[in-house]
Amino acid sequence: MTKTHQFNLMLGDRRLPVDIHSLAVDSNGDVVGVGKQTFNFGFAYQSIPFAARYVETGALAHIDLVGQVGLLPFTAESPEARRAVSRILDAANSHLGPVFRLDDGRIELFGAAEVAAPVTAVGLVSALARFVLRVKPYIDCIDLYLEPSAEGMGRRLRPSYRRTAVRRKR
Repeated sequence: MTKTHQFNLMLGDRRLPVDIHSLAVDSNGDVVGVGKQTFNFGFAYQSIPFAARYVETGALAHIDLVGQVGLLPFTAESPEARRAVSRILDAANSHLGPVFRLDDGRIELFGAAEVAAPVTAVGLVSALARFVLRVKPYIDCIDLYLEPSAEGMGRRLRPSYRRTAVRRKR
């Protein structure tokens, strides 16, 4: 006899699969969520911590995302790395639209992903995967200059790019 196992995926205070009582059928016969469904959750991709907010209104749903990539290298640390990472961010933003921004020297990755409503684990993970796969080549380029921090979240300048102290002759 085959055993079946049931499990639930918890995202914030939401349980997936969706509670059947939070669903309705619209005039076209499509299943829609009742009322506005909103929840927050987090995840990490390539050591980049993301904060996400899922918002669902009827048949429309999207996820707003913000990831903390790391610190833009200071010119004093490595002018070469600073210029290169800045060029990578500019290239990504010109190719994909505004997805990277600098906030007080911190590199943030942000955007939105569309999700089929009502949310399912497959729909949610698929939407997140589509988002991160678009930016992955740029993250890989940034990784040439920055490495994951020891804490495992965000990035910092690779030691090989650190400027060594120059002694002045007296």
